[in-house]
Amino acid sequence: MSTVLVITSSALSEASVSNELAQAAINHLRAADPKLRVIARDVGTNPIPHLNADSTTALRGEPSNDAQLAAR
Repeated sequence: MSTVLVITSSALSEASVSNELAQAAINHLRAADPKLRVIARDVGTNPIPHLNADSTTALRGEPSNDAQLAAR
């Protein structure tokens, strides 16, 4: 079983041509491998928060406060 990570970022969501192309590629891969695992992340709809002191500290080690714990 293969795994594919699909990251889309269009602000047009469902109306996006690039999202249609990504879905067509997924469909093509899934036809070849019905057990294909697809992990999809839409950063257009759910943007990644900006890095700040708390998030970078949390990524580098153990969180030491609530803001760092939430960032992690």
